[in-house]
Amino acid sequence: MLLMIIPFIHSGTLQITNDGAFHLQRINEIFMDLKSGRLSYIATHTFSHAGIASFEFYPSVFLYPWAALQFIFKPVIAFYVGWGIVLFVTFEIAFHCMWSFSNGNWLRSIFFATIYGLSGKFITEFAKFQLGELFAYMFLPLAFLGFYKAFVIGDRKGILPLTLGITLIAYSHFITLYMTGGLMLFLFVILIFKKRITRNKILYAIKSLSIFLLLSLWEFIPLITNSFNKSVATPVFSFWPVDVNALWNTSWCNQLYSDSSVGLTVIIILVIGWAFVASKKEKWIYVLGMFLCFITTSLFPWNMISKTKLIHLFMPLQFSFRFLPLAVLMLSVTGSLICTRLVQLCIKEIKPLVILLLLVFVAGNYVTLIHPLFSAINSKGIQLLATKPRNLAPTIFVRNKQYNWINEGIAPNGSIDYMPKVTVGSQKRINSVQSGDVYINGSRINKERVVAGPNTLVYKIYARKGDRMNLPAVEYKRTFVKLNGKSITAYRSARGTVQINAMNTGYQRVLVTYKPTLFYRFLMVVALFTWLVLFMKFIVIRLIRMTM
Repeated sequence: MLLMIIPFIHSGTLQITNDGAFHLQRINEIFMDLKSGRLSYIATHTFSHAGIASFEFYPSVFLYPWAALQFIFKPVIAFYVGWGIVLFVTFEIAFHCMWSFSNGNWLRSIFFATIYGLSGKFITEFAKFQLGELFAYMFLPLAFLGFYKAFVIGDRKGILPLTLGITLIAYSHFITLYMTGGLMLFLFVILIFKKRITRNKILYAIKSLSIFLLLSLWEFIPLITNSFNKSVATPVFSFWPVDVNALWNTSWCNQLYSDSSVGLTVIIILVIGWAFVASKKEKWIYVLGMFLCFITTSLFPWNMISKTKLIHLFMPLQFSFRFLPLAVLMLSVTGSLICTRLVQLCIKEIKPLVILLLLVFVAGNYVTLIHPLFSAINSKGIQLLATKPRNLAPTIFVRNKQYNWINEGIAPNGSIDYMPKVTVGSQKRINSVQSGDVYINGSRINKERVVAGPNTLVYKIYARKGDRMNLPAVEYKRTFVKLNGKSITAYRSARGTVQINAMNTGYQRVLVTYKPTLFYRFLMVVALFTWLVLFMKFIVIRLIRMTM
């Protein structure tokens, strides 16, 4: 891991592209709130100080440890250290999952962890700052190991990895959760038709679902209490399949920034895997990997499906390349089998050399893949931010000195996600909110300074009694306002922001905050208690095994 992150740390430079500014602003908001000992619910220091509740609608659990690294390291170093930790966890989980799946085959476990952890898809998620997908990728092996143990071989020990895997994916990325749950349901139905689902397995499913809800239901409460998809603007739900040539060509070329690429190693496995799978179990996994690649592309009859109501099941995914992490998982299992078989075919004297060559080949593909990013951040002609920009460019380079400037900029992607629908319905309204415009009786006044705190925005505005003050803080159902220290009822303005009436003449101190429901807090306590119970149960079981 150190060899993979030290060169980036040494560069001292961060290339921010795609979803980078969006997620880094979220990380920085969490860091600033943590300094006050608070959790983040709305963005007040970042995202134009508009109070957008991106933390309520996007999972943010794993952004907290990444943000906490800034208490130890400078921001750029902290980011790369966070990436190193993600890599380490991904390798560890992948290794132990294959160890369990293969009944303790350490060689196959190493090959699986290396192929899966260094796949083109995973590295692309990092390079494009698609952090939700990046986190979810870590836990896919755990979830499907649990599914295999619980429902394929009927081992009740599969309940825990299945539940934990699905829960941790829910803490990472809702779309990956939706896709993973959909695939598992599809496989479960196949098992029903094959008469492989027994009464015990149904009980396993109920138990797993129950524990999952205890651990993660709190995450979905803000979506319900804020009329998700009714009053709050969501990303556009559509579905776009990948052209088959795009997947094929970008994978063989090992392109870093292509969402449709699975990387050179995995595409080779896809082509030659059929020659190595022999057992029924291995064939199912390989065919599933092939099928997931197939439905990603335009070869699958998406045009026909788009004319039916079935397309609504896939629209939340937005793009068919969302299937590729699952395809990489299945094909990495096949790849580990191929590498192990190749080693077994060799005579004893050259087996260590073959193992080394196979690992070097996979690692070499990683080096080739990551080279464009490494070259970019080490270029002598690199253009760093010279001033604090209002609109951040699609690609920017920063060092520690410029890093915090991104907090004041408008991210090219995600900056208006989950604003009220009425706000995003007009570019003029969006601009007025992002510019921090305050209106009194419909007339814009000079931009007033806002003081940001953890989940709070404080304005000081001169107004006359009865004046209608329209503030640039977006309004949700859980938004609360205090005027001169007194709690009052706020209204949603025509641009979807907080609107109140002045109660006297003079300077008005307006405090806007967001508070989650008591039910949300209760469910968080339930989740923490459930985690504690599971942890204690794990410790007790380990102690019993040690004494036997």
